[in-house]
This record gives sequence, structure tokens and C-alpha cells, in this order.
Amino acid sequence: MSDKIIRREIPIEFLVPKNFKTAGLIINVITYGNEQSDIKLKQVKSFKGYNQIQLESHNELVKFDLKQFGRGMIENAEAAYATVLSLNINSSAMNYLSDIKLFDKVLNTKKILNRNGVITILDDTHNASLPAMINAIEAFNEQAKFYSGNKIIALGKINDLGENSIDIHRKLIPVLNASCADYIFCLDQELRPVVMGIKGKVATWFRDSTVLKDHLKYFMNHNSYTLLKSSHGGTKFKSMAMELIDELPLVENDAMRTVQHKIGIDGISHLLIEKNGNVLESLNVENSKTIEGLSPLFYFIEAKERNITNYKVIDNKEDNRSIMFDELLERMRNKPSKQEIKLLSSELFKDEVSRRKAINQFIADNKLTETAIITVTGEFSVKERQSFSVTDLLKIYINYPYKLNEDETFIFGDQYNYGFRPFGNNIRVFISKDDYE
Repeated sequence: MSDKIIRREIPIEFLVPKNFKTAGLIINVITYGNEQSDIKLKQVKSFKGYNQIQLESHNELVKFDLKQFGRGMIENAEAAYATVLSLNINSSAMNYLSDIKLFDKVLNTKKILNRNGVITILDDTHNASLPAMINAIEAFNEQAKFYSGNKIIALGKINDLGENSIDIHRKLIPVLNASCADYIFCLDQELRPVVMGIKGKVATWFRDSTVLKDHLKYFMNHNSYTLLKSSHGGTKFKSMAMELIDELPLVENDAMRTVQHKIGIDGISHLLIEKNGNVLESLNVENSKTIEGLSPLFYFIEAKERNITNYKVIDNKEDNRSIMFDELLERMRNKPSKQEIKLLSSELFKDEVSRRKAINQFIADNKLTETAIITVTGEFSVKERQSFSVTDLLKIYINYPYKLNEDETFIFGDQYNYGFRPFGNNIRVFISKDDYE
């Protein structure tokens, strides 16, 4: 006799070789996977760190613990029980499942201790498909209720989806909207539309994996629970996750529930340079970062590079008020308003595609942080994380001295102040909160 363990959804003719019958072999089929199966899932009770599973077969109940989460793991346990029955092994053998260790990055729970307390990560960065990503989110939901800290879902893209990639990723929107996450952070262009579609939660898209890694550290507070999920290839997410896990024990910043202000304060930094760019003095350069972008500075340089002839600009958003282009450009030098920044952007670029193309070229040419310019005005955005460093400002100063040195003061920013200003015979390059005098 030959025992075969199958799922009811698969027709038996696809599983049993035709020559079995002609050879006189008896086919004993044990099914699992739904209510009509020989093996039925009777109950799943969730506890912190494990699920208690109860299965039934021919009125016999078996109960055991499973430290792995998700529907796939439960189905694997059902298949294991079918094997136990097939081999006439005592059902108590199912208790061994509580000690099973999976591959390192397959829905693997990791606990990390640092100055903020105990941080728990559900690492599932081995690979991803749409069903696998949904399964990981559901597994996260099972356990999130046991954690009092921040509940975080961080995702990288599903690789190799071809021309339908964006549409397939969009199917994550209702799953994420219904999740238990307080915060949802996504890397890769394919996930940007997903973030834009999420409602009622704090969801942020990241262009740069290093900025995402730094951002996560601020949110991973005591008793927090974080899902890390992505494909293995085609994204920097997995390498970011590995670095994050390695660095978390040494994190020195205090994780907070509201971190916007904290990130800005931690990123305050400056450089004192000679007019040729030689650095004389530095402060906190290694931690330099922002919560805003440098759009006004980019527009200013872009306009100067084009050498645009002065003309009258009509502001349709301000009762058709007019301003000369040169005056609008000069206003970028000293804390321009959001409307002034938007107006200059609209004069320089006919649409978002042309703006983004020019931005990408500017960032590549100057080797800037990838998140340096995202929103039109540069102001802080929950949906799209922006950040640049004082080193980025230095690169721009060195590469465009003939544009900036006409007047060495250039200050922009909404919640913070960024830019350049004279300091004796030298120049101060700064990221500051309040006073920049």
C-alpha cells in the first residue's frame, strides 16, 4: 500500500500516476486544507510569541504550539499531522513542532535589546510574492496586539513582476489599510502608489534605503513590533534590514512615538569653510539630516543655469498678481514662502515628469542624497520622506560658486533653516533650528 498526502483542492488524477491502478496498488489519500478535509483546523489561539493549534482527524483532537506565524505555517503543520497519521506515529509527536527553527529570514522573530528597551522584529526578507507578502502582514496582525510599543510594517518591493508590477503592488492597499500597524514605511518606486493610497494611518514612502534605516530607528521603541518584508533581489531593502538589525543594539537616539521634531533636532549641523570649499570646522556632520528638502535651492540654481531673460510672471493663485522673474528668483535667497517656491517651480517646469527628470540629473551630477528633493516646495511631508545633509549643501556650494557667491547668503526652509551665510572671511554652511545669525 502506498499513502499519498494531498490537498483536496488538487484533483487526485493530477497526483496519482496512472500505472498505480494497473499495478494493483491501493491509494490511501489523506486530505487537509479546508472544512471537508480529513484533517480539519478546529482552533487557533494566539499568544505572545506563539500560536496554539488544534487539529481534528476522525474525531481525534491534537493540540500543540507553533512558534511560526501565518496561514502557510499552519497548513504546513496540517501536512505534518497527515504524515504522522500516515506513518502511524503517536500524535504527541506534533509537540516537536514547537522547537522547529526555520531559515533565518522566514517569518523569523528576533528580539533586540538596546537603550530604548526590548525591540521585536518579524524578519521575512528571504523573498516575496503577493500572497507571501499578504501572509506576512496577516502574521504580523496576529501578534501585534501583544505589544504596547509602536507597531510598524516596513516593506520593500516584490521583484520580477514585469509590466503589471504597479497594479499588483496596489493590491496591498486594502490589506495595509486593514492592518494593525501604526506606521507603514515603504521603499522602492513600485510601492509609492501604495503609500499614496493608504488612508487613516501614518504611511511614508522612501526613495533612499539609508534614510529609511535611520527613520526606523526612531520608531522602534520599547515593546515595539516591526515586520520587515521584501524580495531578496531587485531592492536594497534586504541589505538595509540586515544593517538595521546589526546596528539596533548600538542605537543611541531615544525612540519616540512622535519623532518629526526629534529627527530635526538630531540633524542640526554646520561646516565652517573657506570660499574655496576647504573645511575649517565641523559640528555633528556624521548625524546631519533634515525632515525637509532643498527644492528652493535647486530651483534657484536651475534658473541661473538657464540664464533666463527677465520677464513678468503672473501668479494665478494670488489674484493674478505679477512679479518680475528676477525678483522672484532673488526671493529664494531669503526664506521664500511656499507660494513663491511653487510659482518658480511652475515657471521652470511644464509638468512633474520634467521636474523629476531635472531633479534626478541634479542629484546624480552632484552625488547628493537621493531623498534631497521630493516635494515641490521642500516642506515636510508625512507621505514622502525627504532628507539631505550639510555635506550635500557643501557639494552644491563647491560645484556652483559662480551662482551662489554673487551674494553669499542663501537661507531656505520651513520648520528649520538651511543654507549658507558669511562668517567673517569664511562661509558657514548650516542646518539649524532657530537662529542662523
